Amino acid sequence: MLLHKYVGFNISRSLSCLSAIHLIKQTPFDKEGMKITLTFFMEKKHSLPDKSIAKEVINKLKKSNGLPPGNYGVYIKSNEILKRTGTAKKQEGTTSGIDDIILEPSK
Repeated sequence: MLLHKYVGFNISRSLSCLSAIHLIKQTPFDKEGMKITLTFFMEKKHSLPDKSIAKEVINKLKKSNGLPPGNYGVYIKSNEILKRTGTAKKQEGTTSGIDDIILEPSK
């Protein structure tokens, strides 16, 4: 499992970067094993998330090269925080099963 490789790298700092990359490439890819969430907030105060920005970020991420393999989630959140919950008022972004961003390792 990839997490074990990461923990091993943190424990043994003598492991070189190239050795870590080699270990990761040897590990079979599991899209559920590495979930990466990217969260962005709207710049303007009190503005709601723009769905077109979310779609643009999702499409660019799907076409990108050089990012670590994994299952990415992208969320564009409003610039308002609900005091009682501490969460954004509204968000737009990826929907599981519809616009998943799964970047597989390069061969």
